[in-house]
Amino acid sequence: MIITIKVKLDLNKEQHKLVELTLKQVNAACNDISQVAFTENIFNQFRLHHQVYYQIRDKFSLPANHTIRAISKVIDAYKSDKRTLHTFSKTSAIDLDARLFNINTKEQKVNITLLNKRITTRFLCAKAQYEVLQGASIKQSKLCVANKKAYLLLSIEVPDEQSYLIEGVIGIDLGIVNIITTSDGTILSGQHLNNTRFKYQLKRSSLQKKGSHAAKRKLRKISKRESNFVKDVNHCLSKKLILQAVSERKALALEDLKGIRDTQVNRFRRSLQSWAFYQLRSFIEYKAKLYGVPIILVAPHYTSQRCSVCGYTNKDNRTTQDSFKCLACNHTEHADINAAKNIAHKAMRADLSTRPLCSTDDFLSG
Repeated sequence: MIITIKVKLDLNKEQHKLVELTLKQVNAACNDISQVAFTENIFNQFRLHHQVYYQIRDKFSLPANHTIRAISKVIDAYKSDKRTLHTFSKTSAIDLDARLFNINTKEQKVNITLLNKRITTRFLCAKAQYEVLQGASIKQSKLCVANKKAYLLLSIEVPDEQSYLIEGVIGIDLGIVNIITTSDGTILSGQHLNNTRFKYQLKRSSLQKKGSHAAKRKLRKISKRESNFVKDVNHCLSKKLILQAVSERKALALEDLKGIRDTQVNRFRRSLQSWAFYQLRSFIEYKAKLYGVPIILVAPHYTSQRCSVCGYTNKDNRTTQDSFKCLACNHTEHADINAAKNIAHKAMRADLSTRPLCSTDDFLSG
């Protein structure tokens, strides 16, 4: 599996200026190359290389490999759309190949070739990221600048952990009031998260009304800040679920929320979009591969209306947001926990033929 790790470069002022200048020069070169490719309808890397290589090197004073990477970047941009002229911002990330970049994970140092100089500097990252980098095979690396800081984006290949023989299933219900509820009774409330998002929403509304350039700049900063907040929470929640599944040797069952934005009514659609449920699920899935946790996706139909004890399904079973009372057997339970149990029940009865661990009959028989 390929994952991307973001590490911060510990640069001095001179090195940081040189990094910024390199990004500007390479992206300016990409814009020139893109103009030639689009105007002359050249989307083959070999042909484009012979067309622009020496011209670009002389005009922008780029090292050979930066020029080659710039040509490759332009070609990649036109793979998806050849009918539109592609342009690149001054601080757009640039690719680094093996001749432009070298990393020493033991000493936590990197060597990078810039415009006219090769620099050596330390990189900083979290302990968990540092452990993953040890002995990892780096497939791709990118250099970028954000918030006046330089970063390396390292795409590395890590082996998928061998899946274990599961001893049960944890059903997971994703919601707006409670972000995550599990079938074993764990409830992770979304009250604090929703309050934080509401504050961001108020700030956005106020800035949008102003419409000034300063307000738009502030709006971009707030948007980035909120995005980072959501991403951080999703990372923490997904890791907590995965570690629980590993310790209990269980699979995780999730509702398949594909197309949910189209099926939900308008008053819920905004909440569903503002909280990145798809991102949360994708974090759960990629962490599950790292730890060898099986993931089962089930249809979301009637999970909130069905009784997890007797199976009776009726929309009136759910009396309030939090309360569930079965009209048939009088079973009473927290509504989200009941839904999570139904998700686990669906997963256990699903056709598990795509999972190599055990058959449905073997699993249900213990």
